[in-house]
Amino acid sequence: MMFHSLIKFFEILWRIQRFLICWFAPIVWLPLLLIPMQEAKCGYVVLVMVTYWFTEVIPMAITALIPVILFPLLKIVSSEEIAKSYFNGTIMVFLGSLIAACAVKKSNLHERIALKVILLTGTSPRRLFFGFMFTTAFLSMWISNLASVALMIPIVSAAFDQLTRKQSVSYGTCNNESSVYVTLDENSEKRRASVSRNRSVSFSAALKKKESKRLKKGVLIGICYASNIGGTGTLTGSSTNLVLNAHLDTKQNEQHVYEILRLQYQKLGPISFHEQAVLLLFGLLLMLWFFRAPDFMSGWTTIFSENNQYINDSTPTMLIVLLFFLIPAKPRNLKNSPMLLDWKTTQEKVSWSVILLLGGGFAMAKGCEKSGLSVMLGGSLKIFENFPHSAITMMMCSVALILTELVSNTAAITILLPVIQQMSLHINVNPISVMLPVTVCCSYAFMLPFASGTNAIVFEVGKMKNKDLLLPGSFMKIISLIVLTVMNSTWGRIIFDSMSPIQSQGAQFLTAHNQTFHIRQSDLS
Repeated sequence: MMFHSLIKFFEILWRIQRFLICWFAPIVWLPLLLIPMQEAKCGYVVLVMVTYWFTEVIPMAITALIPVILFPLLKIVSSEEIAKSYFNGTIMVFLGSLIAACAVKKSNLHERIALKVILLTGTSPRRLFFGFMFTTAFLSMWISNLASVALMIPIVSAAFDQLTRKQSVSYGTCNNESSVYVTLDENSEKRRASVSRNRSVSFSAALKKKESKRLKKGVLIGICYASNIGGTGTLTGSSTNLVLNAHLDTKQNEQHVYEILRLQYQKLGPISFHEQAVLLLFGLLLMLWFFRAPDFMSGWTTIFSENNQYINDSTPTMLIVLLFFLIPAKPRNLKNSPMLLDWKTTQEKVSWSVILLLGGGFAMAKGCEKSGLSVMLGGSLKIFENFPHSAITMMMCSVALILTELVSNTAAITILLPVIQQMSLHINVNPISVMLPVTVCCSYAFMLPFASGTNAIVFEVGKMKNKDLLLPGSFMKIISLIVLTVMNSTWGRIIFDSMSPIQSQGAQFLTAHNQTFHIRQSDLS
């Protein structure tokens, strides 16, 4: 009887768990506010936000607004200063990329590109993943990770729609008495079969709704990871791979899907002016991003400012966005022609909640910086000074892999590099041999949706849960740590000569150069 009552009690708790977490999470971490230190107060805000983000008891975009409430009340950051975190230059680039992606959708250019990519790469599972991931990785080598993912998402969505679109084909076997016809309908949610009196058999074979959703999540996660680690051409998870293999199991089915997609591509007809204009503007945007300040030559920004301090990637992004609203889609009929993009489409297609989510990450990082929490966390890492060099590298990489999930790449590397420099000099090794793998790890934000812009956008578009990123992201973290540790312990010793002493002045120069380079790269991602 008592056991039954206990089970019933836990069932009630399970039903109201959402409300319990909502109200008890701030209470559980409340003792931190009793500590008379700004770092503790900031830690309270961070822990409450992370709890809400992990459990998703309230919308993640609303959780991202908590710093606007608590940081000013706790006298950590002023309201005016924290508000700037929600619409800085990086978010402007992000917003502009999303609006540009809307223009691609409106012109139907994404469907043409998607079909062409599939026709070129083939419809087998490996080729599909490779085609999209390689394209994303290649784009991310030249433009920001965020921009490459924002460009690829409508293309992937269009390709997925084509692969799951209604397809009907008949197969038959004949003998002297009767014929049997099989009709495939790949748009239904369940498999059905029926036999008619004339001995014809029809059935509906399709991906189940759940399988289709998992497949799309797998592709989105794939392009997200490809943008982060560039050049990755492998599949992202066994479960989604199995679903895709089940969908395209035989060569006959692959050929059937290929034929369907080829016909769909032919139906698009010749490329329209609308598509050409959007493609041209997108190409211009890529060129403006790449040649803004390339390392091998002077960028176009030097025309307006010698030291390139006034212009970042948000300026050309918003210029192209403006042109989308100024250029007519049908120049031969100016009187009735719409523009390349209209505001109604923009309002409907842009994921505004992702902007708040990304801004919340910047706001949290700002609070950690202002309160001194980031410095305190960095100082606590000095306990590793007496460990061997290879162990220090692995531990620092592990810390970076965790920290980059909670704060921005720039914040993480700013916290870690000064500490790593001093530790490396203390144990008489080349600081770059530790700083380089740690810097790389700070770009490996695979697990949480708010950890990077690429994670946030695929999380929103794929309508994912936290576990959808946590599980494959954890695997990617472990693989990344193993690869970096092995490479640093083998080739790293040869390249950096890490067993030799290095002068403090040279180390400081390398540290400053590395910080400058990484901050510039993280502004893009």
